[in-house]
Amino acid sequence: METPTRPISLQDSSAFEVSPALEERTLTPLSTHWIPLHELITHWTGIDPLLVPAPVAPLLSAIGHALFALSRETRALRLYTLAWQKQQQRNAPARETTSLGTQAIRHLHDAAHHWSRAAGALDSLLPEDLDPAALTRARRLSRIARTQQARLWALTEEVYSDVRSWHMPRQHEHQEQEARP
Repeated sequence: METPTRPISLQDSSAFEVSPALEERTLTPLSTHWIPLHELITHWTGIDPLLVPAPVAPLLSAIGHALFALSRETRALRLYTLAWQKQQQRNAPARETTSLGTQAIRHLHDAAHHWSRAAGALDSLLPEDLDPAALTRARRLSRIARTQQARLWALTEEVYSDVRSWHMPRQHEHQEQEARP
């Protein structure tokens, strides 16, 4: 099934199109909050002079924070994957998987904060700084950033829950082994 897209600019239908899921929360429960990041990376690195003559500093700040968020989430996924793989090995030390999981959580937390900063930078743009189409685009980028921030908070909770659950059966097995004569 193909995801519908909408043009970003109201005036330019050839503008980069973005999936509505990046901007709007879905009512459908997800099995996980991990998503492919390619579209977001392309979206935030493909920003051309769409907000010109807007003040450059807020735009550069927003792009920078978005890229930091994406890099942190990418790193978190790698750490989480390593932790999960190690957890699947019965003889892997719990300390190692916990450490990897904790690092992943820290990166997700940092990514959520960067999305917040990206949205804040865009929200600092004033209507008199932009033409109406650029203001619409800036507000849309801010919504995308805030939607990603909310997704990352949910993902952080999901990963935290996973890391905790990985060691519950092992702790139980360890207690049983100590109780045996």
